[in-house]
Amino acid sequence: MYSVVVEANVQYEKESFTIVGLPVVPIKKSKECILSYQHTLGIDITMKKITIHLSPADASPPSQPN
Repeated sequence: MYSVVVEANVQYEKESFTIVGLPVVPIKKSKECILSYQHTLGIDITMKKITIHLSPADASPPSQPN
């Protein structure tokens, strides 16, 4: 089991659901899990643009340009 840092941004726009920050295969599995959890919790995502950034918990944050 791995620890993961999750950051989410929700906007009221055209409906979309995007996951970034991990390679393709883990993202596909993560998307299925997240959609399942939100359905179980009764969270409505209609008419929302959701972007989720996943990264390993022990990864250092990207450096900011000066």
